[in-house]
Amino acid sequence: MKFLNVSLFALTSLFAASSAAPTAQGTSLIHVRSADVKNPVTNIEALNVRTDDTICEKVQATIDEVKKHTLKINSTISSISGSISEEDKTRITTTIKGELTVVIQLINTLVGEVVGLIGDTVGNVEQDKLVSLLLGLILEIACTIKNVLLVLKISIFDLLGSLALSLLSVTLHLLTVLNVLVDGTLKHVFDLLSGVFGLISDVLAGLFPIVSGIAGSLLGKIGGILSCLF
Repeated sequence: MKFLNVSLFALTSLFAASSAAPTAQGTSLIHVRSADVKNPVTNIEALNVRTDDTICEKVQATIDEVKKHTLKINSTISSISGSISEEDKTRITTTIKGELTVVIQLINTLVGEVVGLIGDTVGNVEQDKLVSLLLGLILEIACTIKNVLLVLKISIFDLLGSLALSLLSVTLHLLTVLNVLVDGTLKHVFDLLSGVFGLISDVLAGLFPIVSGIAGSLLGKIGGILSCLF
């Protein structure tokens, strides 16, 4: 299982690096005072608790920032009534794309901060809380995008272009990195997302042919490399 986690992390890191913005490296928020060292056992327990809290706090802080941008997007879409001209649609699409670009950057920054925690002592993370936060983040973005696609009558690729792949890859990257820290997180999130498969498939519908083409090409190249090794 550890090997699987590290493998998933490595693969999504490679994919995200090719399509997402540069990752900001996070730093630990743990500060140990000299007085804390008097009782080594208590000090280690405090370290674990602070690290665990930090993970959920970082995710929650990102959600709060993401919601500022989804609110702007939803306000823009709600102001549309009836049919709009192609010129207005282009202008609105550009505005929304700008907001979603910031959302991608926020998630990418969170990935960097979480990566900074790998190697730290992590104790009893409240997995249910973490999974709930991650599900909330994904649904906030997915519901916002679906509303945009319905109103403007466009696909996600029409809206974001190649940034749609960045959004998908950086989200998967976040989940796999957190799965390294908290084993089972990825499975639990996917299990819950299966209950809203219709929503996710509606949002990603325009990407399926593109992703399939990329995946086929990538697998072909990997097969070529492996054939040279054996």
